[in-house]
Amino acid sequence: MIRDIDVASLMMKHFEVEFVFDDQGRILSANYWTEAKTAKFLLGITRSRAIWAFARELPENVCLQLEKIAKLEDFDPSCSPQHLDQYQAVLLEYSPNKKLELYDSLTYWFSNDAPGDLVEGCVRITESNRQLLSGHFEHMLGYDSKVIQFDQPIIAQVIDDMAVAVCSSARSNKEAHECYVLTAPEYRDRGFATNVVISWANQLVHQGILPLYNTSVDNVAAQTVASKAGFSLYGRALRIH
Repeated sequence: MIRDIDVASLMMKHFEVEFVFDDQGRILSANYWTEAKTAKFLLGITRSRAIWAFARELPENVCLQLEKIAKLEDFDPSCSPQHLDQYQAVLLEYSPNKKLELYDSLTYWFSNDAPGDLVEGCVRITESNRQLLSGHFEHMLGYDSKVIQFDQPIIAQVIDDMAVAVCSSARSNKEAHECYVLTAPEYRDRGFATNVVISWANQLVHQGILPLYNTSVDNVAAQTVASKAGFSLYGRALRIH
């Protein structure tokens, strides 16, 4: 069964999974257990409307200038955002000595509320079977086991007692999770990334949590995985650090 939902509210859920906000809706920090960069400006463009958010540090006059430009945006994933140079000019005028970093991405949601279970060959990674990651994803075993603890659910495609593809909750809150997907190079183009993403999404829906997917506009492979896994494109998101 495919659900319908307000796409602008989905974009807000994406913002809230990625960042922590204060009571006035200003961005405080990245929403992650390890250090990550806080955005100065967020812009989310959907077919219904655009939404935006500002870092708490930005003066009101800078926010008003950015908001005025954002109101001119239209939804078109092929060319949005249309006023990138203007956003950067406003931010550079406020902080001329700082280099801006941009991330332009496509945003997806899992619209199936009647999910299956784990795809054949996929397992959930916990402390009890973490050794499955040691071959190709040893980096996930560091950080004092915080990946295993905080990035659940973690789903792996297992071949010969070894994880060859993984999908985990890179960012999360009580309502939604956003995934991290990686396949060992020698196992790519065999559908394993799609398998772990489907399995991860199914696990979340069974828990009453919304699965979200976000990837760079340049990452065609990740976009293909999203489509094959049953995710629907609903918008385009820009963040400027």
